[in-house]
Amino acid sequence: MNERITGTLEMRGTALDPIHHGAGSIGNVSVARRQAFLLDDGSEVRVPYISGNSIKHLIRDGGARFACEALDIADGALSKGIVDLLFSGGGLTKGGSAVNIAKARDLERMFPLLSVCGYGAGNTMTASRVRPSHMHVVCAENAFRLPADLVSHAHTQLRAEDLITEEFGTRHDTRSDGTVTRMLDLETRTTLEGAMAAKSKDKTASAKAEQSSQMIYEFEAIKAGSRLYGTIQIIDMNPLEIGALQSALGRACVGMHGDAHVFRLGGKSSVGFGRVAITFTGALRHIERPATSESTELARIGSDSASTHIAAYLDHIRANRADIIEALQEACE
Repeated sequence: MNERITGTLEMRGTALDPIHHGAGSIGNVSVARRQAFLLDDGSEVRVPYISGNSIKHLIRDGGARFACEALDIADGALSKGIVDLLFSGGGLTKGGSAVNIAKARDLERMFPLLSVCGYGAGNTMTASRVRPSHMHVVCAENAFRLPADLVSHAHTQLRAEDLITEEFGTRHDTRSDGTVTRMLDLETRTTLEGAMAAKSKDKTASAKAEQSSQMIYEFEAIKAGSRLYGTIQIIDMNPLEIGALQSALGRACVGMHGDAHVFRLGGKSSVGFGRVAITFTGALRHIERPATSESTELARIGSDSASTHIAAYLDHIRANRADIIEALQEACE
């Protein structure tokens, strides 16, 4: 396992649905996250983007789910500390027990996902070997930082605000639905009916609004059809770590769109938002042979070469299942 691999993957995405990546609210509208930067003339613009942190979370979450399923982890079998470590990277603690560096290295060797995404446990922090950039929309303001093939794209003639739309949703008030309220226990239903009867006597506008059967909420989103660009830097990985990364992306993938893999980015995915079709291109360099490079297997998540790396990773973690669980427990004590 002396082979070490580094490089950069490029991600080119197309929004199949509007993407909501929120950053608080203005009035009643949840606004899209925007990055502020200066143009050459000194003016400031604010351009929507998808944060690198959300890409990192997608990788970590997909990798943790793949590993838990592969290791046949039963419901209720893990402590909160282990769940936090797997799904959010854990955290440093002043009062926690010290983690022996040699044991930390053994844990990373046995369970490569941790070194891929980085983690904190006890007094030890391990840096991530994947570093996603933000995913930037293809627009006029971003043209200066896009690769050559996207600079000529028609969307670079559009301003950033042309890519933002306002969407809405509704939340229904079950109090107005008799087929639902009759499922309530008698005491609750009697109290509710009494409250509704009292309110029905109040003819003010506010009371009428409260009795509405639905509530509309509004939020900004990046328009469907928008193009996005970003990168994932890969740092000094071994083949098992490459397999862990590929398995994470494969588990996070929710389908195919032509040759592109579909992922859900941003919020409100449960109501149909956030599908993005992404293609991966780039090259990985083997550190022992720095003068050479080859097309990365990660550009083709489902390819035979990718399957080989994932199979090796799967065999490895299954063979070390008991030791992995024991090491995770020790790291989270």
